[in-house]
Formats: sequence, C-alpha cells, structure tokens
Amino acid sequence: RCEMLPIEMVVRAYVTGSTETSVWTHYKRHFHGDSATTDPLVYCGHSFPPGLRKNDAIPMGPVVTPTTKGEKDEPISMDDAVSRGLLTAEQAKQAEELALRMFAFGQEEASKRGL
Repeated sequence: RCEMLPIEMVVRAYVTGSTETSVWTHYKRHFHGDSATTDPLVYCGHSFPPGLRKNDAIPMGPVVTPTTKGEKDEPISMDDAVSRGLLTAEQAKQAEELALRMFAFGQEEASKRGL
C-alpha cells in the first residue's frame, strides 16, 4: 500500500524558471528586487550566492526544493517539512535521496540520447 507524502519533491540543477516557486523568481527578487541585498539567498534550505544569472547551473549541483501541496504551493526546506510534522526525519532523508537518484538517472538517460 502506498501513502502519498504531503510535499512535492522538485529537483533543480539550474537557476531558472518563471513560476512563484522557481529558484530564479526567488533569486531575482532577493538580489534585484526592491529590498535587494548582497546576503546569500537561502531557498528551501540551500544557500545561493550573489552573481548568478538566469539559467546558470546551480554551483553546488542539483538540489531538492520541496513545496507544500495545497491551494498554493509553498517552498520549504526538508528541515521545515520535518519540524511541521509533514514528514518524519527518515521519510525526508529517503525522499530527498530518491529524488536526487531519479534526477541523476533522468539526466544520464537524456545525455545518452543527446538531450
């Protein structure tokens, strides 16, 4: 029997996107918005340095950026998911590991096909 986890696991390898939950949207707002700063952006528990451009590879490699599932998805860190009781620590660890493994598999398969 399967039980759905109440979060969406999104793996990202590039600073890109246009949705409210995309890394680029948050990055642009943090470094170039009305209250711009030079402090690193912490997004879903990951620290992003200043100076990145849209579509740049994420310097630390692919990262998991979970969101809550509801009327409006909310970006959260894995630690937040655990502290809110959405996941146990073991579920969070397994979900993150599996998401990264599936992403790496997808990248490898795409590369084999010239994508």
